[in-house]
Amino acid sequence: MKELNPILGEHPSMGKIDTIVGLSLMGHILISGLLPKPYRTIFQYITIGIESGAVIHNYNAGVRIEF
Repeated sequence: MKELNPILGEHPSMGKIDTIVGLSLMGHILISGLLPKPYRTIFQYITIGIESGAVIHNYNAGVRIEF
């Protein structure tokens, strides 16, 4: 399966994935901190929904985290 995120491209390197994940995390924290409470909650629910869809897609594609 190919990557669906257009920012990453079809077959991203691990370095590119790590960079995008880190920047996304910092951006989410920054935006959440700047938004007033009612908008922050909406923003977080929307982003959690989007990320949940990505996790389900990756799981179905065979991506697993093993401990």
